[in-house]
Amino acid sequence: MEIDPRKPHPERATWRVRLRFENVSDAPFRIYLPTSEPFRCGVSTLHLFVDPPEPAIFFPTPRPHGFRPTIRDVPLLAPQAVWEETQSFSLDRVEGDGAPRRIPGLEPGRRVTVRWIYRNGFQTLTVSPAAASGWRRWLLRPRRPRTLHHIWTGTLTVSADWTVPD
Repeated sequence: MEIDPRKPHPERATWRVRLRFENVSDAPFRIYLPTSEPFRCGVSTLHLFVDPPEPAIFFPTPRPHGFRPTIRDVPLLAPQAVWEETQSFSLDRVEGDGAPRRIPGLEPGRRVTVRWIYRNGFQTLTVSPAAASGWRRWLLRPRRPRTLHHIWTGTLTVSADWTVPD
């Protein structure tokens, strides 16, 4: 896990964390990680802990409605391969008037512990074919859902200390 030092959004305090998966085994396996960040809560969650201890702030916020995984959400990692993805978090919350306001406790200069927890319990997963539109829909024709096996299961936890920049 590595926190990008550059602020990607000039008007909001949004930051990106680079998540790294490495297959150190001799067998290929899959990682289940939704490509759409809002649907990662509970699978790949970032927790921010402020010192002195306050309740954790976590990202992304849960999205309770339906999500249908596709093959892109379950990449295959060859032996000894490394796969990276990013996930964002914000130091601001959008209020009822639509204006972003800093979350209390995340002022510039504060020490924060950023903890990434990846948790997966799916050993197999049935995925929908990747969405196609226009001429690709005709060319690819409807495909049946596939059941994927050899998905890594377990929990990974990585923490890093971070000072909230100006």
